[in-house]
Amino acid sequence: MPGILLRDAGDGIRILSIDNAAKKNALDNALCGELAEKVSSLAADKDARVVIVTGEGGAFCAGADLPDVFGTMGDDINDIRDHLGDVVYQSFLGLRELKMPVISAVEGPAVGAGLNMALAADVVIASPSADFAATFSRIGLHQGGGCTPLLVETLGRQRAMKLLLEGGRLTGQQAYDLGLVAALADDPMDAALELAKTTADLDPRLARNIKTAVKLASESGFDAALQFETWAQAYTATQPGIQKMIAKLSKKK
Repeated sequence: MPGILLRDAGDGIRILSIDNAAKKNALDNALCGELAEKVSSLAADKDARVVIVTGEGGAFCAGADLPDVFGTMGDDINDIRDHLGDVVYQSFLGLRELKMPVISAVEGPAVGAGLNMALAADVVIASPSADFAATFSRIGLHQGGGCTPLLVETLGRQRAMKLLLEGGRLTGQQAYDLGLVAALADDPMDAALELAKTTADLDPRLARNIKTAVKLASESGFDAALQFETWAQAYTATQPGIQKMIAKLSKKK
């Protein structure tokens, strides 16, 4: 039976996975609801230090299950908009709101909503043969779910525009070459776990503050990020580990 899996991998690492192999992990309304619940539980999980998002059976997520998602909403534009924003989009965009770092491990298709979900993570690790696809325009559908800002953020305005107009797709290698993906790995899950273990070893507050600083730099500009990181660096400078290191270095002078 399709579902959203949430596993504790130890050391504060959580693995969130779509299990709908028969449809290459496409998201229907029920799975969107379950995904939103799991993301909410992660937000409340005080022991979670890092989250890995992936899909079962060699696919990340083939997008929305269109007959289920769009075929049940009627024809009132306001009702459709509300359902898309409150149920469908929020299910995966909630990942961006998590305070801890989020890593997506992408193998196989990441199409439409699946592309958005992959890019909602802080770091994307993919196999060279992964399939990142923004094929909305090919079926006459405007992109949604944050696809526009996510692509502009990662590819830049012109490349995002070209991909959306073409309804195009990128292999993992192409996505890496264009900056959509942070790293390539034959086994993205293993690589994601390695990064997750490194992240989990950090003071959780340090990891959260690194994420906040990067987000501010991306969304609010240099001055906002500088102001935050000045405070965050001052905070870490008062911590015992740094204090001991400074004392040790001072004795060597």
